[in-house]
Amino acid sequence: MKIKQFIITLLIIGSTASSIAQPMTPDYAESLSKVSFGVKGGFNFSTQDFNFQTTEESFDLGTASLTSIHFGVFADIPLSEKFGLRPEVLYSKEGAKINLIITDFKQKFDFIKVPVLFRYGISGKLSVHAGPQFGFLVNEELDVDIDDIEIIESAYKSFELSAAIGAEFEISNGFFLGARYNIGLSDMSDTEGASLKNNNFQGYLGVTLF
Repeated sequence: MKIKQFIITLLIIGSTASSIAQPMTPDYAESLSKVSFGVKGGFNFSTQDFNFQTTEESFDLGTASLTSIHFGVFADIPLSEKFGLRPEVLYSKEGAKINLIITDFKQKFDFIKVPVLFRYGISGKLSVHAGPQFGFLVNEELDVDIDDIEIIESAYKSFELSAAIGAEFEISNGFFLGARYNIGLSDMSDTEGASLKNNNFQGYLGVTLF
């Protein structure tokens, strides 16, 4: 199932790039020769919107930010003088700290994230970006203070859709700093009566390699 979703995502990426592509004029052909690739990595401050609906009432489960990391690769594809496309493939560790009356625990998710972002250059060094992000859950883990708790592996969906918005500033020699906020759009819970959406603030350092 995860392989099928990954293929669908790649098709979406391809169709998106094709739909916004310009005619192959000499100037645009020259800009395409400037496609660049690099690596990036940094920290995550992730939280969750966790809601339970009973027959009588609805209540939110209190969560606190969980600090973790992300890293991966990216491409910069120029579409015009100011606009560009930024596809990425990232490994991202996310989740939240949850406090219950009987215990505290950390809910951890490992994702392969595929952002497909539109980039706009404000100046020679500063740019902003926004677009959809496709997430594929590859691992889930509960760190619980009580030992005798059974983890239900099917409690979460394997696919997540989110929206990303952020900015980057080029330092020098291909190095840049960036900040991004990812807003969960799809419900990841596979449990009846429960709703879970992930939100994540990222800070990162990247470098263009070639």
